[in-house]
Amino acid sequence: MFRTLFCLSLLVVSNQSAAESITIASGEHPPFTSQYRDDEGLINAIVKASFAAVETEVSFRYLP
Repeated sequence: MFRTLFCLSLLVVSNQSAAESITIASGEHPPFTSQYRDDEGLINAIVKASFAAVETEVSFRYLP
């Protein structure tokens, strides 16, 4: 699961390198990724912090 999320993140980065904000599709895998947590999960917090370092805003869309 982590490898898949990481690979998807890299694909998004390569396709959206000039964007100021991106949306990443995700599923429910608490505590790693969850729309019901304040930080949206451990992995999502790391992804957000990584993109914040390059001044890109990240939002997550949760799919079943």
